[in-house]
Amino acid sequence: MNRRKAREYAFCILFAREFQPDVPAEDFYSSETENLEIDGDEYIHKVFFGVEENLEKIDEKISKYAIGWKNDRLSKVSLAALRLCIYEMQNLDDVPAAVAINEALEICKKFDYDSAHTFVNGILNAIYKESEGK
Repeated sequence: MNRRKAREYAFCILFAREFQPDVPAEDFYSSETENLEIDGDEYIHKVFFGVEENLEKIDEKISKYAIGWKNDRLSKVSLAALRLCIYEMQNLDDVPAAVAINEALEICKKFDYDSAHTFVNGILNAIYKESEGK
């Protein structure tokens, strides 16, 4: 499976997680990968559990730059795309930040409301600039 398709599956699982946060992560992941008929993709596993383990830090970053918005008011699509991208930018050396941001925007264009990608882009660019010390 190519990275773009794996990223989209990871996004779908992170999106679905918003509706079942109390299910143990391992059980949820197993159920979702079975439902999506995904055969043990290492990237998807790494991203899902990486976001789970770093959720508080990731959400703090989102809150810092989503000025005037609380995370629970963001669309579930935007939130899942943001979490995925922030995890990639901060933890995956083989994914350039520009690629992670572009892919998150493409996910928003495909699954979210029309102007969501603009909002998401602003947050992700601010996080990127902060991480680069600009």
